[in-house]
Amino acid sequence: MKKTILVLVGLFLVSGLYGAGGLDFRLNFGAMSNFDFDDYLWSAGVELDLHLGSNMMLSPEVDLIGYKFEFKDFFLTPGVVFNFKFSKLFIGAGLIRPFLLTDASGLEEIDTWLLKLNAGFLFGNLKLTVYALTSFEDFLTSSGTLIGAKFGFGL
Repeated sequence: MKKTILVLVGLFLVSGLYGAGGLDFRLNFGAMSNFDFDDYLWSAGVELDLHLGSNMMLSPEVDLIGYKFEFKDFFLTPGVVFNFKFSKLFIGAGLIRPFLLTDASGLEEIDTWLLKLNAGFLFGNLKLTVYALTSFEDFLTSSGTLIGAKFGFGL
């Protein structure tokens, strides 16, 4: 019963923010690679932009990341990013928690948090984001960092 009430309160909150214009829902598609650009990963996901005043956004997101187009194992990466907006430009940082999704063992937790640094532009319902995902152990090194870009399409 408590879970049902919590879900209903969450739905009312989201619908109130959406009706007030303080919430944007987007589908994202993108690609990422290491600094050498010898391999690539693709990503697809969803994102909510909660507008906190005129120049801040809190953006919870979840992405499904695959290696090339092999469709065997995937990474599921929920996270949240806090962005500052300057007209159509935004810049921010957040935390991502990766999980490995395999058909052999299901969902496996990876014992690390990733830092996401991003910047981009908002064009009405379109959002272009460039970002870096880096581990705290190998902060912004070529072995511990992925760089990427994604397009978000608002609904």
